This record gives sequence, C-alpha cells and structure tokens, in this order.
Amino acid sequence: MASNSSKDNEGKDRRLGDEWSDWDGNSVAETRAGKRLFISLSIAILVVFAGLLGFAWYLVAPRLAQWHALAPTAFLALCGLGVVVLGLELCTVTLSLWTGWPLPRPLTAVTRWLLIVIERRVFALGRRLAIDRDRKMDIDFGVTAEQDTLPRRFTQEPLKEGASKGQIVPIERMVKAYYKARGWNAQGVPQG
Repeated sequence: MASNSSKDNEGKDRRLGDEWSDWDGNSVAETRAGKRLFISLSIAILVVFAGLLGFAWYLVAPRLAQWHALAPTAFLALCGLGVVVLGLELCTVTLSLWTGWPLPRPLTAVTRWLLIVIERRVFALGRRLAIDRDRKMDIDFGVTAEQDTLPRRFTQEPLKEGASKGQIVPIERMVKAYYKARGWNAQGVPQG
C-alpha cells in the first residue's frame, strides 16, 4: 500500500483537514468564486422552495377548503411567510459571508422557532385532513390491520447477502410503532 502513496505524503499521517494545511488564506479569487456559487445556489434554492410551496398550495387548497373556507388563504399566508423568512435568512447568511460579520442570533433563533411551530402545525393539519380520514375510509371499504404488511419475501425469507444477511423485516413491531405514533388503536383505527 505504501508504494501507492504520493511523494508529498510519504511518512505523514493524513488526517481530516490536512488539505487546508498548505493554504495561506490569501487566494481571494477562489474565495469569491465560492461565494458567488453559494449565492447563486441559494437563490436557486429559494426560487425552487417558493415554487414547491406554490405547487403544494395548488394541491392542498381543495382539501383545505373542505375543512374551512379561510384555510387555503391561511395556508398561502404561511407559505408566503416561509418564503420571506427563508429569504431573510438567505440575505443574512449572504451578508455574513460577504462581510465576515457573524450571523445575528435573534434571527436564527426566530427561524428555528418558526420551523418548529410550522412543522407541528403541518403534521397536525395532515392528521386532521388526510391520513386519518383516508384510513377511516379504507376501513369502511374493508381494509384491516392484517393487510398492513409487506410481501412474504421481506417478512419471512432472510436476506442472503450484505450487511443485513440473515435478517427479516420486523413488520409487526414496525406497524405497532406506526399505529402508536399516529394515535391509532391496535387494529389501526384512528381514535378521534
């Protein structure tokens, strides 16, 4: 193996971060190119995020309207707030990157708090609008907990190779955990 190593690394132990040991910190052109790439990708991500939120609103608005007449407008307002917050975050990160100033802590704290609150609300809304209602409809059409399974190949035939050799999927334990996380009873019926 030693014969394959380059002349520069002979006798040296390479560690994570060694690739920066020769950098003098003065190559501004490389740094500016990285900043431009970061800003371009960030703007592209912001545009894609806004587009995905708009598409999500387009798909979800009819179901929200079934729940409450103002729900589509409220969801659109939340999407707009998300784009504004992400845009502010992008601006502060870009300004911080360009000037070298540290990120303002209040803005990052507000962003984290908003993401946590929005995530909880979205999951609660999804539970009320879609998954539980769809599951109840499935039960009305005769779907039972016994049908919440995988093909026999995954649950009874152990894997023949790889890191999980000899393992099967513990589907019963997984289904019980899923029912518990969703707040359903042992038969997979939503409670509430």
